[in-house]
Amino acid sequence: MSAVMRYRWGPKVEMRIKKTGTVAISKGDLVKRVGSNGRIQRVTASSDATALVGVAMINSPTGDPTATTIRVLQLGFGTVFEFDLASGSQSTAFKHGQMFKLTSAQPQQLTSYGTAGLNMNSSASNVVAICQKEMAASGSSCYVSFLGTKFNKLVVNGA
Repeated sequence: MSAVMRYRWGPKVEMRIKKTGTVAISKGDLVKRVGSNGRIQRVTASSDATALVGVAMINSPTGDPTATTIRVLQLGFGTVFEFDLASGSQSTAFKHGQMFKLTSAQPQQLTSYGTAGLNMNSSASNVVAICQKEMAASGSSCYVSFLGTKFNKLVVNGA
């Protein structure tokens, strides 16, 4: 189990949520809400982008029982985290506003999406985070803030 402190700066909105099953969760893992009981587990695919809730702040190995409570920092609110970049996304210098998404191959890492000037509302797919600090070329991580999550999305009208 690797344990990585990903928090860098900004507001800390902490939650305490029970995990589902006896799956391992490491400190620094992106976690998602699963099922109708409000429990969480680590992100495993790009399709988990719509169920993100936060970043685990403690380890919970497979030996922990089902419904073990995990401390999680909620995403959004301008909180900045440092996340590793998936292979293939490490050879470009990123600017403030660059978008990042989850990938199925490396869901605990981020992959760049488009350019900093791309209109996220018209063409983005699985974009979950925005670069918050310019980085030099060939970096292996990036400082990002996450978009609204399962719990703090904008209110929408309609069916």
